[in-house]
Amino acid sequence: MIETQKKPGVEANAVRFGTDGWRAVMGEDFTFPNVRRTAWALAQWINSNAPGSSIFIGYDKRFASREFAEEAAQVLAGAGLETRLAHEAIPTPAISYLAKTHKSYGLVVTASHNPAIYNGLKIKTPDGASAPVRLTREVESLLTGAPENPKKTGCLADTGLKEEYLNYLRGLAKGLKPKLRGKKIAADYFHGSGAGYLEEVLGAESIIALRKQRDPEFGGIAPEPIEKNLSDLKKQVKKSKALFGVALDGDGDRFALIDENGLYLPPTIVFPMYAYYFALHKKQAGEIVQGVSLGYLGERIARKAGLPFAWVSVGFKNIAERMVSGKVLLGGEESGGYALGSMIPDRDGSVNTILMLRILLELNMKPSLLVKKIFKELGASYYERFDVHLTKSVDSESFREAALKELMPELETKGYQLENKVVIDGLKVFFGNGTWLLMRPSGTEPLVRIYAEAPTKKMMRELIDSAVNWTKTKLNK
Repeated sequence: MIETQKKPGVEANAVRFGTDGWRAVMGEDFTFPNVRRTAWALAQWINSNAPGSSIFIGYDKRFASREFAEEAAQVLAGAGLETRLAHEAIPTPAISYLAKTHKSYGLVVTASHNPAIYNGLKIKTPDGASAPVRLTREVESLLTGAPENPKKTGCLADTGLKEEYLNYLRGLAKGLKPKLRGKKIAADYFHGSGAGYLEEVLGAESIIALRKQRDPEFGGIAPEPIEKNLSDLKKQVKKSKALFGVALDGDGDRFALIDENGLYLPPTIVFPMYAYYFALHKKQAGEIVQGVSLGYLGERIARKAGLPFAWVSVGFKNIAERMVSGKVLLGGEESGGYALGSMIPDRDGSVNTILMLRILLELNMKPSLLVKKIFKELGASYYERFDVHLTKSVDSESFREAALKELMPELETKGYQLENKVVIDGLKVFFGNGTWLLMRPSGTEPLVRIYAEAPTKKMMRELIDSAVNWTKTKLNK
């Protein structure tokens, strides 16, 4: 979620944390003074709520991320926190892992999947999770008292952080390397900080790397692993006859999957692949938790396995809060974030690649065959998301009311009988056979995100088209 203000400078309202961190345009709101202020405010919060705590600092491969991280580290150290700064760019989930392992806090300089003009900050808790709203709101409230030039103390970079995270990945990948002889995985790193880790743990000879080198401009696109950005990866998978292809976003936490035929598998299919393996094949116990914009197959798997199931608001931190507080088997979200409850409560693209490889090797299946098996047992899934850009922002409550009053009767005439609705993050309506439609007005942009899932492509397209046309007509008058 992007949060920016038009006026540059040190302002109380310039820093606003969204679904996972604060992001803003560099040189406007994302400036050294505002990074120092935020680091100071975070230090005050930690010293008040968890005195004696330490903190790990990481950063991605964007322009000046290292310099911003060094500045934040010096302010945190100046406030009395034991501060360990990464020696080089490191994936965000590495900081989550280190925070949980050492019962420390974490701060990462990254704008994740956003375009190169942005940068940002992500806060991690000693659980290894993204900071909850309560923490970030309290940090924001402390910003007004931040000094213009807070005390700074020198902070040497720690060369051991990368190796500690690599050892964690090696443990997860134990026994897989010999089984990969002669086989290939194509990996698109989007020039991000997740590059190279798969080669380290699975062997460079087994990885065909795309966009591995650092490029602060990300080749001119946002480093986001969505289908429109994956044409080269699709071609590479087919050309090299790879087992599958994976793509990680700019800070290495999001994950996308391409099957052996070069076809993109959306999160509504990828998450059920994990759920099917752990809940039905391995018969592991625990709650299955999904963001509200994910699909129905996960819920069906939970029902078949006799496991509890829950929807939560969009944003992996909402899944993480549930993982930290209870017995969760698996959590997933529509933007490509998945995590096992037995591991860190955060997304990790490298971990998800290793887990997918283990699943496919153990089941002795190619991705397309596992998908066919899931469809045969639990029903087919066709899914799409479409963003409608508007001329002005939308009031969520009035939008929901208008959609229920006007769009639902229109859909009923086309054979879609409303069976249930959920008002978490917009309006999600359910029809027969699990078919659903979700409409989410953005809280920060003049934008409505529209999602649909159905057992046939025709039904899915009809729902998307109807909702898009209604939204454009209603809101662009």
